[in-house]
Amino acid sequence: MRSTVFGGIGGLGAARAGTGSARRLARLTRVLLVLLAATMVPVWPSPVGAQDDDGGLVDDTTYRSPQFGYEITWEEPWDAGPTALSLGDAGDFLVLSRPDSEVTVSFTGLTSLRKPGDELAAQVEQAREGRSVTELASEDPDADVPTATIAYSTTEYGPGVTLIEVHRVAAPGALLVVTIEGPIEEVVTAAAEARETIALEGEPFVAGVLPGSVLDGSINADGPPPVDQYESEEFGFQLAWGAPWRQRSGSTSTGYDNRVLTYEDSDDALVTVTATATENGAEDELEALLENILENTAGAELVASDPDANVPTAEIAFNGQGGPGRATIEVHVLEEGESLLTVIVEALETRFEDVSASARDAVTLDGERFIVAAVGPEALPVASPVGSPEAD
Repeated sequence: MRSTVFGGIGGLGAARAGTGSARRLARLTRVLLVLLAATMVPVWPSPVGAQDDDGGLVDDTTYRSPQFGYEITWEEPWDAGPTALSLGDAGDFLVLSRPDSEVTVSFTGLTSLRKPGDELAAQVEQAREGRSVTELASEDPDADVPTATIAYSTTEYGPGVTLIEVHRVAAPGALLVVTIEGPIEEVVTAAAEARETIALEGEPFVAGVLPGSVLDGSINADGPPPVDQYESEEFGFQLAWGAPWRQRSGSTSTGYDNRVLTYEDSDDALVTVTATATENGAEDELEALLENILENTAGAELVASDPDANVPTAEIAFNGQGGPGRATIEVHVLEEGESLLTVIVEALETRFEDVSASARDAVTLDGERFIVAAVGPEALPVASPVGSPEAD
Protein backbone atom coordinates (compact mmCIF):
# COMPACT_ATOMS: atom_id res chain seq x y z
CA MET A 1 0.00 0.00 0.00
CA ARG A 2 1.51 3.30 -1.05
CA SER A 3 1.65 6.19 1.36
CA THR A 4 1.34 9.73 0.05
CA VAL A 5 4.39 11.90 -0.38
CA PHE A 6 5.02 14.86 1.83
CA GLY A 7 7.72 16.44 -0.27
CA GLY A 8 6.66 19.91 0.83
CA ILE A 9 7.62 19.19 4.41
CA GLY A 10 10.81 17.60 3.19
CA GLY A 11 11.53 20.83 1.36
CA LEU A 12 11.86 22.77 4.62
CA GLY A 13 11.46 20.50 7.62
CA ALA A 14 13.91 17.76 6.67
CA ALA A 15 16.55 20.36 5.99
CA ARG A 16 17.54 20.38 9.66
CA ALA A 17 18.07 16.63 9.82
CA GLY A 18 21.73 16.56 8.79
CA THR A 19 24.78 18.65 7.95
CA GLY A 20 25.26 21.31 5.28
CA SER A 21 22.90 24.03 4.14
CA ALA A 22 19.13 23.70 4.38
CA ARG A 23 18.86 24.27 0.64
CA ARG A 24 21.24 21.38 -0.03
CA LEU A 25 19.36 18.95 2.20
CA ALA A 26 16.05 20.05 0.76
CA ARG A 27 17.46 19.17 -2.65
CA LEU A 28 18.64 15.76 -1.39
CA THR A 29 15.16 15.09 -0.05
CA ARG A 30 13.61 15.84 -3.44
CA VAL A 31 16.14 13.56 -5.17
CA LEU A 32 15.22 10.70 -2.82
CA LEU A 33 11.54 11.31 -3.44
CA VAL A 34 12.07 10.95 -7.18
CA LEU A 35 14.14 7.78 -6.74
CA LEU A 36 11.50 6.26 -4.51
CA ALA A 37 8.70 7.21 -6.87
CA ALA A 38 10.57 5.56 -9.73
CA THR A 39 10.51 2.23 -7.90
CA MET A 40 6.83 2.53 -6.94
CA VAL A 41 7.36 2.21 -3.19
CA PRO A 42 6.09 4.24 -0.21
CA VAL A 43 7.91 7.52 0.35
CA TRP A 44 9.62 8.00 3.71
CA PRO A 45 8.29 4.71 5.11
CA SER A 46 8.35 4.10 8.84
CA PRO A 47 11.29 1.95 9.98
CA VAL A 48 10.45 -1.74 9.82
CA GLY A 49 12.41 -4.90 10.40
CA ALA A 50 13.15 -5.44 6.71
CA GLN A 51 14.98 -2.13 6.47
CA ASP A 52 18.66 -1.69 7.23
CA ASP A 53 19.02 0.68 10.21
CA ASP A 54 21.81 2.73 8.64
CA GLY A 55 20.74 2.17 5.03
CA GLY A 56 24.13 0.63 4.21
CA LEU A 57 26.49 3.41 5.37
CA VAL A 58 29.63 1.84 6.83
CA ASP A 59 31.41 5.11 7.61
CA ASP A 60 31.70 8.66 6.25
CA THR A 61 33.16 7.51 2.92
CA THR A 62 31.95 3.93 2.51
CA TYR A 63 28.62 2.36 1.58
CA ARG A 64 27.81 -1.35 1.30
CA SER A 65 24.51 -2.33 -0.30
CA PRO A 66 22.54 -4.31 2.29
CA GLN A 67 20.80 -6.40 -0.38
CA PHE A 68 23.28 -6.72 -3.22
CA GLY A 69 26.62 -6.57 -1.41
CA TYR A 70 28.42 -4.08 -3.66
CA GLU A 71 30.64 -1.48 -1.98
CA ILE A 72 30.89 2.15 -3.04
CA THR A 73 33.59 4.45 -1.66
CA TRP A 74 34.22 8.14 -2.24
CA GLU A 75 36.54 10.97 -1.33
CA GLU A 76 35.77 14.39 0.09
CA PRO A 77 34.09 16.72 -0.65
CA TRP A 78 31.44 14.12 -1.62
CA ASP A 79 29.13 13.47 1.33
CA ALA A 80 26.33 10.96 1.85
CA GLY A 81 24.56 12.79 4.70
CA PRO A 82 21.25 11.17 5.76
CA THR A 83 20.53 9.83 2.28
CA ALA A 84 20.91 6.04 2.33
CA LEU A 85 17.85 3.78 2.35
CA SER A 86 17.37 0.03 1.95
CA LEU A 87 13.78 -0.88 1.18
CA GLY A 88 13.53 -4.61 0.61
CA ASP A 89 12.22 -5.53 -2.83
CA ALA A 90 12.22 -1.86 -3.85
CA GLY A 91 16.01 -1.60 -3.85
CA ASP A 92 18.89 0.19 -2.17
CA PHE A 93 19.40 3.95 -2.48
CA LEU A 94 22.36 6.28 -1.90
CA VAL A 95 22.72 9.99 -2.81
CA LEU A 96 26.05 11.81 -2.71
CA SER A 97 26.32 15.59 -2.80
CA ARG A 98 28.86 18.26 -2.02
CA PRO A 99 28.43 21.44 0.03
CA ASP A 100 29.69 23.75 -2.73
CA SER A 101 27.46 22.48 -5.55
CA GLU A 102 23.89 21.78 -6.63
CA VAL A 103 24.98 18.46 -8.18
CA THR A 104 23.84 15.12 -6.79
CA VAL A 105 25.13 11.66 -7.69
CA SER A 106 22.49 9.00 -7.01
CA PHE A 107 22.94 5.23 -6.86
CA THR A 108 19.98 2.87 -7.09
CA GLY A 109 20.60 -0.86 -6.71
CA LEU A 110 17.65 -2.91 -7.90
CA THR A 111 16.57 -6.33 -9.08
CA SER A 112 15.44 -6.04 -12.69
CA LEU A 113 14.22 -8.49 -15.30
CA ARG A 114 15.26 -5.97 -17.95
CA LYS A 115 18.51 -5.92 -19.87
CA PRO A 116 20.67 -2.89 -18.97
CA GLY A 117 19.71 -1.09 -22.19
CA ASP A 118 16.00 -1.63 -21.53
CA GLU A 119 16.43 -0.46 -17.94
CA LEU A 120 18.09 2.69 -19.29
CA ALA A 121 15.03 3.39 -21.44
CA ALA A 122 12.77 3.03 -18.39
CA GLN A 123 14.98 5.36 -16.35
CA VAL A 124 14.99 7.96 -19.14
CA GLU A 125 11.20 7.88 -19.31
CA GLN A 126 10.96 8.39 -15.55
CA ALA A 127 13.51 11.22 -15.60
CA ARG A 128 11.49 13.10 -18.22
CA GLU A 129 8.26 13.04 -16.20
CA GLY A 130 7.10 16.45 -15.01
CA ARG A 131 9.97 18.38 -16.58
CA SER A 132 10.37 20.80 -19.44
CA VAL A 133 12.66 18.44 -21.31
CA THR A 134 14.09 20.16 -24.36
CA GLU A 135 16.52 17.57 -25.67
CA LEU A 136 17.52 13.95 -25.27
CA ALA A 137 21.13 14.91 -25.86
CA SER A 138 22.46 11.36 -26.16
CA GLU A 139 21.40 7.75 -25.69
CA ASP A 140 23.50 4.61 -26.13
CA PRO A 141 21.55 1.57 -24.87
CA ASP A 142 23.94 -0.90 -26.55
CA ALA A 143 27.15 0.28 -24.88
CA ASP A 144 28.93 -1.85 -22.27
CA VAL A 145 27.57 0.71 -19.81
CA PRO A 146 24.30 2.02 -21.32
CA THR A 147 24.20 5.80 -20.96
CA ALA A 148 21.81 8.67 -21.68
CA THR A 149 21.89 12.44 -21.17
CA ILE A 150 18.81 14.64 -20.80
CA ALA A 151 18.63 18.45 -20.83
CA TYR A 152 15.83 20.29 -19.03
CA SER A 153 15.00 23.61 -17.40
CA THR A 154 14.20 24.35 -13.76
CA THR A 155 13.06 27.33 -11.70
CA GLU A 156 15.68 26.30 -9.17
CA TYR A 157 18.93 26.80 -11.06
CA GLY A 158 18.04 27.27 -14.74
CA PRO A 159 19.35 24.92 -17.45
CA GLY A 160 20.11 21.48 -16.06
CA VAL A 161 21.32 18.11 -17.24
CA THR A 162 20.84 14.52 -16.07
CA LEU A 163 23.36 11.82 -16.94
CA ILE A 164 22.08 8.25 -16.45
CA GLU A 165 24.21 5.08 -16.48
CA VAL A 166 23.19 1.45 -15.91
CA HIS A 167 25.89 -0.86 -14.53
CA ARG A 168 25.88 -4.59 -13.89
CA VAL A 169 26.88 -5.77 -10.40
CA ALA A 170 27.89 -9.19 -9.12
CA ALA A 171 24.56 -10.07 -7.47
CA PRO A 172 22.39 -12.21 -9.81
CA GLY A 173 19.70 -10.19 -11.59
CA ALA A 174 20.87 -6.92 -10.03
CA LEU A 175 21.64 -3.61 -11.74
CA LEU A 176 23.09 -0.36 -10.42
CA VAL A 177 21.67 2.87 -11.85
CA VAL A 178 23.93 5.92 -11.49
CA THR A 179 22.43 9.39 -12.02
CA ILE A 180 24.41 12.64 -12.05
CA GLU A 181 22.16 15.69 -12.02
CA GLY A 182 22.41 19.44 -11.62
CA PRO A 183 23.21 22.70 -13.45
CA ILE A 184 24.94 22.00 -16.77
CA GLU A 185 28.20 23.77 -15.97
CA GLU A 186 28.48 22.03 -12.59
CA VAL A 187 27.66 18.57 -13.93
CA VAL A 188 30.52 18.81 -16.43
CA THR A 189 32.99 19.28 -13.57
CA ALA A 190 31.26 16.84 -11.22
CA ALA A 191 31.18 14.03 -13.79
CA ALA A 192 34.93 14.34 -14.31
CA GLU A 193 35.54 14.33 -10.55
CA ALA A 194 33.21 11.35 -10.03
CA ARG A 195 35.35 9.31 -12.41
CA GLU A 196 38.36 9.99 -10.21
CA THR A 197 36.92 9.98 -6.69
CA ILE A 198 34.04 7.44 -6.59
CA ALA A 199 34.81 3.70 -6.75
CA LEU A 200 32.94 0.39 -6.92
CA GLU A 201 34.77 -2.42 -5.14
CA GLY A 202 37.85 -0.20 -5.08
CA GLU A 203 37.86 0.54 -8.82
CA PRO A 204 36.68 3.70 -10.65
CA PHE A 205 33.44 2.90 -12.45
CA VAL A 206 31.40 6.05 -13.13
CA ALA A 207 31.57 6.62 -16.89
CA GLY A 208 30.63 10.31 -16.67
CA VAL A 209 30.61 10.65 -20.45
CA LEU A 210 28.81 13.80 -21.59
CA PRO A 211 27.89 14.50 -25.23
CA GLY A 212 29.56 17.28 -27.17
CA SER A 213 26.39 19.40 -27.12
CA VAL A 214 26.71 19.65 -23.34
CA LEU A 215 30.45 20.23 -23.32
CA ASP A 216 30.39 22.98 -25.96
CA GLY A 217 27.28 24.69 -24.58
CA SER A 218 25.20 24.27 -27.74
CA ILE A 219 22.50 22.16 -26.08
CA ASN A 220 19.08 23.83 -25.95
CA ALA A 221 18.12 23.74 -22.29
CA ASP A 222 16.24 26.99 -21.92
CA GLY A 223 12.94 25.13 -22.00
CA PRO A 224 9.45 26.21 -23.05
CA PRO A 225 7.36 28.54 -20.91
CA PRO A 226 6.10 26.79 -17.76
CA VAL A 227 2.69 25.15 -18.14
CA ASP A 228 -0.19 26.38 -16.01
CA GLN A 229 -2.18 23.16 -15.91
CA TYR A 230 -1.64 19.44 -15.64
CA GLU A 231 -3.95 16.50 -16.35
CA SER A 232 -3.36 13.21 -14.56
CA GLU A 233 -3.70 10.32 -16.97
CA GLU A 234 -4.16 7.73 -14.24
CA PHE A 235 -6.45 9.61 -11.87
CA GLY A 236 -8.28 11.75 -14.43
CA PHE A 237 -8.16 15.10 -12.62
CA GLN A 238 -6.91 18.42 -13.98
CA LEU A 239 -4.77 20.60 -11.74
CA ALA A 240 -4.43 24.27 -12.76
CA TRP A 241 -2.71 27.28 -11.28
CA GLY A 242 -2.22 30.96 -11.97
CA ALA A 243 0.51 33.52 -11.23
CA PRO A 244 2.54 33.70 -9.08
CA TRP A 245 2.48 29.89 -8.92
CA ARG A 246 4.67 27.76 -11.20
CA GLN A 247 5.23 24.03 -11.45
CA ARG A 248 8.53 23.15 -9.86
CA SER A 249 8.61 19.37 -10.32
CA GLY A 250 6.47 16.31 -10.91
CA SER A 251 6.70 12.53 -10.96
CA THR A 252 4.37 9.69 -11.82
CA SER A 253 4.31 5.91 -11.53
CA THR A 254 1.62 3.28 -11.20
CA GLY A 255 -0.79 4.37 -8.47
CA TYR A 256 1.06 7.62 -7.81
CA ASP A 257 1.07 11.17 -9.23
CA ASN A 258 2.90 14.07 -7.58
CA ARG A 259 3.14 17.79 -8.49
CA VAL A 260 5.07 20.47 -6.59
CA LEU A 261 4.19 24.13 -7.18
CA THR A 262 6.36 27.04 -6.07
CA TYR A 263 5.17 30.50 -5.03
CA GLU A 264 7.12 33.30 -6.76
CA ASP A 265 9.90 30.78 -7.58
CA SER A 266 10.62 30.55 -3.86
CA ASP A 267 12.34 27.73 -1.96
CA ASP A 268 10.30 28.45 1.18
CA ALA A 269 6.73 28.55 -0.18
CA LEU A 270 5.38 25.40 -1.84
CA VAL A 271 2.21 23.47 -2.56
CA THR A 272 2.65 19.70 -2.94
CA VAL A 273 -0.29 17.81 -4.46
CA THR A 274 -0.11 13.99 -4.46
CA ALA A 275 -2.66 11.47 -5.71
CA THR A 276 -2.30 7.85 -4.60
CA ALA A 277 -4.18 4.64 -5.20
CA THR A 278 -5.09 3.39 -1.73
CA GLU A 279 -7.91 1.77 0.19
CA ASN A 280 -7.17 3.97 3.21
CA GLY A 281 -9.79 6.39 4.41
CA ALA A 282 -8.89 10.09 4.48
CA GLU A 283 -8.79 10.21 8.29
CA ASP A 284 -6.49 7.18 8.52
CA GLU A 285 -4.23 8.57 5.80
CA LEU A 286 -3.91 11.90 7.63
CA GLU A 287 -2.98 10.07 10.83
CA ALA A 288 -0.33 8.04 9.02
CA LEU A 289 1.06 11.14 7.32
CA LEU A 290 1.31 13.06 10.58
CA GLU A 291 3.08 10.17 12.27
CA ASN A 292 5.66 9.98 9.50
CA ILE A 293 6.12 13.74 9.19
CA LEU A 294 6.54 14.34 12.91
CA GLU A 295 8.96 11.43 13.16
CA ASN A 296 11.09 12.32 10.14
CA THR A 297 11.03 16.14 10.20
CA ALA A 298 13.37 17.64 12.76
CA GLY A 299 11.68 20.22 14.96
CA ALA A 300 8.14 19.55 13.69
CA GLU A 301 5.29 20.02 16.17
CA LEU A 302 1.57 19.44 15.74
CA VAL A 303 -0.29 22.73 16.17
CA ALA A 304 -3.85 21.60 15.37
CA SER A 305 -5.71 18.72 13.79
CA ASP A 306 -9.29 18.16 12.62
CA PRO A 307 -9.51 14.54 11.40
CA ASP A 308 -13.33 14.57 11.49
CA ALA A 309 -13.78 17.49 9.08
CA ASN A 310 -15.16 16.99 5.59
CA VAL A 311 -11.54 17.26 4.50
CA PRO A 312 -9.34 15.94 7.35
CA THR A 313 -6.74 18.64 7.97
CA ALA A 314 -3.81 19.34 10.29
CA GLU A 315 -1.31 22.10 10.86
CA ILE A 316 2.30 21.78 11.97
CA ALA A 317 5.06 24.21 12.94
CA PHE A 318 8.73 23.73 12.09
CA ASN A 319 12.01 25.61 11.88
CA GLY A 320 12.62 26.69 8.29
CA GLN A 321 15.85 27.84 6.69
CA GLY A 322 14.87 31.47 7.12
CA GLY A 323 13.03 31.09 10.42
CA PRO A 324 9.87 29.52 11.88
CA GLY A 325 7.58 27.88 9.33
CA ARG A 326 4.03 26.57 9.10
CA ALA A 327 2.40 23.92 6.99
CA THR A 328 -1.10 22.51 6.54
CA ILE A 329 -1.71 18.92 5.49
CA GLU A 330 -5.09 17.90 4.10
CA VAL A 331 -6.45 14.69 2.59
CA HIS A 332 -9.21 14.74 -0.05
CA VAL A 333 -11.10 11.72 -1.36
CA LEU A 334 -10.84 11.28 -5.13
CA GLU A 335 -12.64 7.93 -5.34
CA GLU A 336 -13.97 6.36 -2.15
CA GLY A 337 -11.92 3.28 -1.26
CA GLU A 338 -9.71 3.71 -4.34
CA SER A 339 -7.70 6.94 -4.33
CA LEU A 340 -6.85 9.99 -2.22
CA LEU A 341 -5.40 13.42 -2.90
CA THR A 342 -3.05 14.90 -0.32
CA VAL A 343 -2.24 18.64 -0.33
CA ILE A 344 0.56 20.24 1.68
CA VAL A 345 0.86 24.04 1.80
CA GLU A 346 4.06 25.25 3.46
CA ALA A 347 5.81 28.57 3.95
CA LEU A 348 7.79 30.54 6.46
CA GLU A 349 5.63 31.95 9.25
CA THR A 350 5.95 35.51 7.97
CA ARG A 351 4.50 34.53 4.58
CA PHE A 352 2.15 31.70 5.40
CA GLU A 353 -1.12 33.66 5.42
CA ASP A 354 -0.37 35.25 2.04
CA VAL A 355 0.85 31.97 0.55
CA SER A 356 -2.10 29.92 1.79
CA ALA A 357 -4.62 32.55 0.65
CA SER A 358 -2.99 32.61 -2.77
CA ALA A 359 -3.06 28.80 -2.96
CA ARG A 360 -6.78 28.72 -2.19
CA ASP A 361 -7.51 31.28 -4.89
CA ALA A 362 -5.04 30.37 -7.65
CA VAL A 363 -4.84 26.57 -7.57
CA THR A 364 -7.87 24.62 -8.78
CA LEU A 365 -8.87 21.01 -9.32
CA ASP A 366 -11.16 20.37 -12.31
CA GLY A 367 -11.86 24.10 -12.42
CA GLU A 368 -12.91 24.40 -8.75
CA ARG A 369 -11.21 25.83 -5.68
CA PHE A 370 -10.42 22.95 -3.38
CA ILE A 371 -7.45 23.73 -1.11
CA VAL A 372 -8.36 24.16 2.55
CA ALA A 373 -5.04 25.51 3.92
CA ALA A 374 -6.63 26.03 7.34
CA VAL A 375 -7.84 24.02 10.33
CA GLY A 376 -11.17 24.38 12.10
CA PRO A 377 -13.80 27.08 11.42
CA GLU A 378 -11.55 28.92 8.93
CA ALA A 379 -11.59 25.80 6.74
CA LEU A 380 -15.37 25.42 6.48
CA PRO A 381 -16.03 27.58 3.39
CA VAL A 382 -13.85 25.38 1.16
CA ALA A 383 -13.81 22.13 3.14
CA SER A 384 -16.00 19.95 0.92
CA PRO A 385 -14.50 16.69 -0.32
CA VAL A 386 -13.28 16.70 -3.93
CA GLY A 387 -16.06 15.47 -6.16
CA SER A 388 -18.83 15.93 -3.58
CA PRO A 389 -22.03 17.86 -4.44
CA GLU A 390 -20.89 20.71 -2.19
CA ALA A 391 -17.66 21.01 -4.19
CA ASP A 392 -19.38 21.12 -7.57
